[in-house]
Amino acid sequence: MLLYDTLSKTKKKLTKTRKKLRLFVCGPTVYDLSHIGHARTYVAFDMFVKYLRFSGYKIFYLQNITDIDDKIINRAKEKNVDVEKLTDEYEKKYLHDMETLGITSVDKYARATNYIKEIIEQIRKLEKTGYAYKTEKGVYYRVKKFKNYGKLSGQNIDDLKDLEKDNKKENPADFALWKISKENEPSWPSPWGKGRPGWHIEDTALTQKEFGSAQYELHGGARDLIFPHHEAEIAQMEAAYNKGAMVKFWMHTGFLKINGQKMAKSLNNFITIQDTLRQYPPQTLRLFFTTKHYRSSVDYTPEKLKEAQSNMLKIANFWTDVLYGKEGDLQNKKTKETAENIAGIVQKFWDYLKDDFNTPAAFGELFHLMSYFYEVKDIAPKARHKIIEFLESINNIFNIVDDASITKPENIPSDILALAIKREGLRKEKDWKGADLLRKTVEQQGYTIEDLEDGPRIKKKN
Repeated sequence: MLLYDTLSKTKKKLTKTRKKLRLFVCGPTVYDLSHIGHARTYVAFDMFVKYLRFSGYKIFYLQNITDIDDKIINRAKEKNVDVEKLTDEYEKKYLHDMETLGITSVDKYARATNYIKEIIEQIRKLEKTGYAYKTEKGVYYRVKKFKNYGKLSGQNIDDLKDLEKDNKKENPADFALWKISKENEPSWPSPWGKGRPGWHIEDTALTQKEFGSAQYELHGGARDLIFPHHEAEIAQMEAAYNKGAMVKFWMHTGFLKINGQKMAKSLNNFITIQDTLRQYPPQTLRLFFTTKHYRSSVDYTPEKLKEAQSNMLKIANFWTDVLYGKEGDLQNKKTKETAENIAGIVQKFWDYLKDDFNTPAAFGELFHLMSYFYEVKDIAPKARHKIIEFLESINNIFNIVDDASITKPENIPSDILALAIKREGLRKEKDWKGADLLRKTVEQQGYTIEDLEDGPRIKKKN
């Protein structure tokens, strides 16, 4: 497939090999509930990884958990709780959110504090090669020494502001590798004194350890991590090991907005994953995210969520109709042409995914297939079976339809079937009142009856 690389700003070929591809995606800092922006990124990568595996790629997917950071320490002080207790609580809630969203593709979640030894070793490498220096407050990375600093984000070193205040730094743009801890803050012994790692060094140390290399294939995250986080990762890894390019493909998801605005607690539009899942099933949210390319911005609005919910139900009903077949099946005189048209639409779906995982265009083909199905008078069983296989495949990748919303003929309860048969008998006797009463009885039990020329069709109410 072709995949866009943020660094080169071009689409490049992602080649299949016998070895596993290695993907690292920056995980959450666990000090608060995960929000809908997190869902946007992690659902996108879950779908992407499942698609790669479906397509025959072998891949190891690693995600970190940042469990030590200034934000964590500050929140623990606000709540008057131990840092470890706080991070344990929110890590569990994050993993529960991921499970509820159907995110099952991650092979390993790696806690930053489990890699203190590797972090210290990596800082020492940078120190030996002149890329790191010590002040009273900690150890910093010397950005001026790394010639390509800014190559990912396009930033100019001279224009950068001081993100970590320390008047002893050589350059305002230099960033922390190790922070000397204050009293009552979490700390670990190190050659520079008791302290804790900087944010950026956590990820390069744990990926080098888990992947067994300073170079790997895929690195992902949200667009707002390009600078300073991912820029700093490149500078650290490439300077520490001198192996050349750290990553072959940099992948970044677009921003998520709320009604056209940036999401922020100060704007009173901060929406957690749990907030959304109280209103909609996870499949609706996942389908909503397919409507925009993973690199594009997404505007989260109530109207668009309702539209996604409606589309999810349309797909479920379509699936049900394909399972049942159509009136007059096997009467179509153009069965070969119909089958070829269906195969062509399905192939276009997969072709769009091969082109930088273009989900909006691909799902446009799914809705094209749905329209075509209802336009054609009847479709032979073999062609219907191909559609069912296709729907099962995309649902295994995207998880956009809840299985419970599909009415499979073999799963209709026997008492509902008995009522439908009895009602059909009343209809033949032209007892419309009795038939209507039985229809209402069926509806009260969560099903609807659709009357067709070749018999009744029973569906779950959505």
